[in-house]
Amino acid sequence: MSNLRLLNETTISSSTSALSITDVFSADFDIYKIVASGILLVGTTQTNLSMRLLNTSGSVLTSNYDYATLECNANTSFTESRSTSATLWQNFFGKDDGAEGSSATIYVFNPYSSSSYTFALSQSAGDNGTALTMYKSIGVYHQTESIGGFQLLETATRPFDEGSIKTYGLRVDT
Repeated sequence: MSNLRLLNETTISSSTSALSITDVFSADFDIYKIVASGILLVGTTQTNLSMRLLNTSGSVLTSNYDYATLECNANTSFTESRSTSATLWQNFFGKDDGAEGSSATIYVFNPYSSSSYTFALSQSAGDNGTALTMYKSIGVYHQTESIGGFQLLETATRPFDEGSIKTYGLRVDT
């Protein structure tokens, strides 16, 4: 049995290229669930919606990310991508071309612990420009650092201006 506790709800209502959600990870939980819905970009060029972590001071961490992603395209064959030296977790919030929007469910493990790596799982969906695409991703931040929050960012100089992000703490009863 598990218990979810809503920690933060953020509504995107103005144009931005990066949205930081600070002070949501703490010693109170080891597992967090992030639910993003209706993330819409300005314009119609497809854009990756990626994730970075923030330290407990709110500074963006821009290195030490590893990830692997299975891209499940509705109109072409599935593809895999991976990196062991990235500056972010690519497509953890999906991809959008401005018309349909993007949504994601992300689990983050042990972010606040300064003695272990931070791990994450993501399932996201969006539009690749011509059809629906789903992403199944895993990631690790391979630095032992206390993480206090996260950032949603787009990587093609196209801002987003709508959407909702909810962050939950998850307790697992044993």
